[in-house]
Amino acid sequence: MALQLYQIVFSGKVANGWEVDTVKRNLSTLFNADPEVIAMLFSGRAVVIKQGIDRDAAMKYMAALASAGGVSRAQPMRAAGTNTEPQIKEQRRDMRRRLPSRRRRERLSSIQPDRRVNPDRRRTSSGQ
Repeated sequence: MALQLYQIVFSGKVANGWEVDTVKRNLSTLFNADPEVIAMLFSGRAVVIKQGIDRDAAMKYMAALASAGGVSRAQPMRAAGTNTEPQIKEQRRDMRRRLPSRRRRERLSSIQPDRRVNPDRRRTSSGQ
């Protein structure tokens, strides 16, 4: 059985009873990072702080963030053996097959006569 790996996701939420500025200072001390980097954590988007860790380490990270006043979650990662790239390629190929054409206007024929050899269709090579 494969070991399940987790990633720690932080979306900028603050625990009840904590001030945002206090949590920012605590996280700056915890991660030993500049306030500009910590401000990016509070952008409103989910940010992966740590990934590829086991369950025990994930719980330790979550506890450390909780002690600093932040709310985070541990999210299980996909197993490395499940490669979805072939599935995505098949989906793209199927989508292209469903589309009638990517052109705005259909071409009537893709093979055009070469006008350089016989520039005028009415004249023949016999010299008329």
